[in-house]
Amino acid sequence: MDPASSERSRVRGLNQNCNHDLKNLFKGAAVIAASKPSPFQEFYAALLAKGMRPEMARLTLARKIATIVLIVWKKGVCLCAGINRHEVENARVLRERTSDSPGPEFCAVHREVHSEA
Repeated sequence: MDPASSERSRVRGLNQNCNHDLKNLFKGAAVIAASKPSPFQEFYAALLAKGMRPEMARLTLARKIATIVLIVWKKGVCLCAGINRHEVENARVLRERTSDSPGPEFCAVHREVHSEA
């Protein structure tokens, strides 16, 4: 086995240049999200029900939270707890077709407050 392949198997995709503070922030958010009633807690419970180890389920939840934060940050999407990624993608495609900006009715919280749910 050549040295490069042993290096790849030893590192396994880990990057020494990662932001440890940000990583710990998302892991902490996952711990809290898994303990409070929310869609995140339901997601965590579903992973445990499938037989995933608790530490791996928390890591998966942390990655999901990080992904949501990245989407909101990069695309400026109004992402509320009641909206899943398919609804967000469908709304994005519809906006691109109509070239209208999303109004407040796109946000599930707005719909609940104004009884449009």
